[in-house]
This record gives sequence, C-alpha cells and structure tokens, in this order.
Amino acid sequence: MFNAIAHALLALAPEFDAAKVEDVPMSLVPISELARIAGVPTPNIDAVIQLTSSIYQRDFRAEGRCAKNLGIEGMSKAQVTHFFETGER
Repeated sequence: MFNAIAHALLALAPEFDAAKVEDVPMSLVPISELARIAGVPTPNIDAVIQLTSSIYQRDFRAEGRCAKNLGIEGMSKAQVTHFFETGER
C-alpha cells in the first residue's frame, strides 16, 4: 500500500525529476545522519528519504552521504566535531 501511495504522489508532482532526486542522497541523507549523531530528530527529512527511496526503488540512505560513506560511522558528536574541525580522527 505504501508503494501505491508513493507512486500516486509522484504522479501528482511531475517536477520531481532526477535533478531533485539527487538532493535526497547528497543533501538530506547527510543532514539526517549528522542530526542523528547530534541527537536532533528529523522526522520530516527521514520521511522524504524513505518516500523517495520507495518511489525510485533505491536505498538512498545507503547510496548517499551516510555516516559510513562520510567516514564518521560510530563517532560521537564530539568526535565528529573534532574530525570536521581538524580533519583528524
């Protein structure tokens, strides 16, 4: 049922093209990942990631700039901050 709803929503938004879809893995995924590490909930961003992944039958969270792909998987908020400020782990 979720896929049917997702496909219906896509039909209502023809301007939701490939260029905009790239915003999901390259922008929304890292925002969601960094917010998670910081302890900030992002339910709407997470919903867009899930909905878009369902529509395009791709795992945008795994394909995109997730914590693993950013090299920050398993780091704490303090460790991520230090890494971004200094480039050192």
